[in-house]
Amino acid sequence: MMQFASALLFLGFVAVALLAATHKRSPRYRSFVNLLLVYAACAGLAAGLLHREAWPFSRWLVFAYPEVPHSTLHLRAYDRSGVEYELDARALEPFNPIELYTWLSVTFPRLPAAQQDEAAGHLLLLANASRRRVLEGGSIGIFARYFGSAAAPTHFLFTRKWDGRAALPKESFLGLRIYEDSWDIEQRYRDPHAFQRRLLYQFPRAQ
Repeated sequence: MMQFASALLFLGFVAVALLAATHKRSPRYRSFVNLLLVYAACAGLAAGLLHREAWPFSRWLVFAYPEVPHSTLHLRAYDRSGVEYELDARALEPFNPIELYTWLSVTFPRLPAAQQDEAAGHLLLLANASRRRVLEGGSIGIFARYFGSAAAPTHFLFTRKWDGRAALPKESFLGLRIYEDSWDIEQRYRDPHAFQRRLLYQFPRAQ
């Protein structure tokens, strides 16, 4: 039934779009364009409010989870003395941070230990290469090679953490740790420090 309704919604959208396209020289053109905009807005809102996928009008499920608890992963590198440094998302380019963290959440835990260590070792190489470039006065990631600080960010969620040399150690990172932070959204709204941190993985592994 929903597939039939989705097809009708899509056909209606196409019909209104064709009306607008074929009346470009007509005085009614603006009316058809307004109708198209209203149609798309109403169909999109209906899909979201009813929580029913009606392609191409989506309910945007990824932004509509009803659960209150929340968790996220983040990577930290550590030096010889054990001091941890938060990784700048640009330090792991060419990996897109959203795609990388999704892979770390879903695929990485299923890998055999040897493959996990191989992947972590590669990320550590990228982080150290970026660290060296920053200390030498260069750009952090490869995407900013030509535009520098004027380069557009891959995602506004990830802030620039390595814009100053003081934020980095003089010696190379020795390892990586993957942490999971979890919290209740309402509790953390009242107290930004109300979260729990759990170590999921460390490279190299503890002997």
